[in-house]
Amino acid sequence: MRIFWSIIALLVLATAAMLFVRGRAKPPAPAPAPAPVQAADAPPPAPPVERPAPTPTPAPPSAERPPTPPDPAPAPAPRAPQVAETPAPPEDPNPAPAVELPVVPARDAAAATDHLRPGFVGPPPPGAPGAADDAAQTTAAPDQPEIAPAPSAAAANGSAPGAPLAATPAAPDSAAAAAAAHGPARLEPQPDGTVLVDGRFVMRGDGSRERPYEVTWEHLMSVQETYKPRMGLKVIPDRVQMLHNKWVKISGYVAFPVMAEGLDEMLMMLNQWDGCCIGVPPTPYDAIEVKLNKPAEGETRLLIMGTVTGKLQVDPYLVKDWLVSLYLMDDTVVTKQTGAPLRESEVRQEHLAP
Repeated sequence: MRIFWSIIALLVLATAAMLFVRGRAKPPAPAPAPAPVQAADAPPPAPPVERPAPTPTPAPPSAERPPTPPDPAPAPAPRAPQVAETPAPPEDPNPAPAVELPVVPARDAAAATDHLRPGFVGPPPPGAPGAADDAAQTTAAPDQPEIAPAPSAAAANGSAPGAPLAATPAAPDSAAAAAAAHGPARLEPQPDGTVLVDGRFVMRGDGSRERPYEVTWEHLMSVQETYKPRMGLKVIPDRVQMLHNKWVKISGYVAFPVMAEGLDEMLMMLNQWDGCCIGVPPTPYDAIEVKLNKPAEGETRLLIMGTVTGKLQVDPYLVKDWLVSLYLMDDTVVTKQTGAPLRESEVRQEHLAP
């Protein structure tokens, strides 16, 4: 029984609490404004008097109304900068096929001087196991210079077709030159005592001190057909290798060092060059570093052209596969030379002269 009355008391208390909370939450109503107190002896307010509305006066018919100013035009909104779109290039309907360049295997730079080591017997013959691989690598090398066919001596000199050396064979192409570089030089003795080397170059003498080889610059420069180390070509043909440690005689332009105590060194070149700004600077293929047997004196120091005779060294000097020098000449004698260096065509014309 006590429990029942306790529950009833709790419910009453909860209901009273809720009503109290709601009564506090409601804002109090605004008090009404008090009415104005009118004095007892004041007269009553007069009722409002209605005034008649004013009658508009019509404008005379002849009067013109002033023009109404136009509404000002709204200022245009600032436009966002437009970026010009670059049109896409038209697609080529016939695209060129991709060309894959052959990869030239890198070789040891020391291989360029193998021919100068004791016991070197030369490159393998064409039938040897490694000869085919070397020939294939040399043939596939890129940027191989093409050799233009040389004009026949008969056409240059106007001689009869049956004269010696009249029908000069055309220069071989790059593949044939690369294949021939691995074999021995082809020497063809001629009736006048000269030798035709590989069917292309005329050479005199036997390589001794008394009768040195007389070669042309075209003969020496033909080495670049198969020897360009920076392009992977490292074969010195036998027609140039056979001149190593032999006595050689050649003519060309002379350049002495500008500042030197003793003028016992010089350059023998195919083209004229003064060491600065006149002429064409030499390359390793068309210049010889000359070591004189005695310093130049007198008029020899002022030579512009000359003829040198000495022992030729085919000695490549490489710096990271870049060829710096190729030909050296020791124990050399220089003499005065008049006229430009002889070209191969001029040698042939002299050879065919009656």
